[in-house]
Amino acid sequence: MPTAHLLHHGYTRRSEPQYFDDTPTDVLYQPDVYGLAAAVARRLGSSRIIDVGCGNGHKLVELADEFEIVGIDFGPNIEWCRSHHSAGTWIEADLDVPGNLAADARDATIVCSDVIEHVLHPDRLIAKLRAALSQGRALLVSTPERDATHGGRNEGPPANPSHIQEWTMRELGALFRRSGFPYGSVGLTRNNTSEHHWSTILAAYANTPDELSAVEDALIDTAKPVLPPEPVDSALGDVKRLGRRVARMVRRG
Repeated sequence: MPTAHLLHHGYTRRSEPQYFDDTPTDVLYQPDVYGLAAAVARRLGSSRIIDVGCGNGHKLVELADEFEIVGIDFGPNIEWCRSHHSAGTWIEADLDVPGNLAADARDATIVCSDVIEHVLHPDRLIAKLRAALSQGRALLVSTPERDATHGGRNEGPPANPSHIQEWTMRELGALFRRSGFPYGSVGLTRNNTSEHHWSTILAAYANTPDELSAVEDALIDTAKPVLPPEPVDSALGDVKRLGRRVARMVRRG
């Protein structure tokens, strides 16, 4: 039987996470989630975006000209947001403790990107998200897809010392459905701006079937990012060209 958090039987979680200090770097992780959240918010007429576990807040503040933005985090991350961003409301809260989000979620599109893998009590975070969604319009959750990231069955704990656990797409979808999110759509998104691998889960939830259809339409219609061309190894290119030449000679007889 799977574990209480719908991880496969035998998976080992980390007992204590290392605090994730989201100091800005040249690489953006899960970079497309916020653009997709904005597209969903526009489709639903949502005026507020709440970022649960906002980290350094850089991806959120890019939406400040169009939406009211609220970031939630704790420790050095939220202190960094307050001292570096002039726009937005920044709320300090530990997502691992019971209780609500301490943010007004009415008419909000809620984002929880690259967060759930960090918490020791994902059930508490999920309960906060469920309560917020009941007031809001939509919820987008992203997290690394364990098998796609690690190339097959992984027994844990995660290699990243700030991750407690990582889910597969099937596991995470089951976890949220059984936690009271019946109207959802689960797919993949890009992991970061360095590797450009489609190895991150993006789950979207709404309160009604009609609202979920609107969310799905927004996600389907939003254009995928233009990625840089992959470098071509010269020796591999030579082999491919030789193979095509041989194939043409064979066809000509």
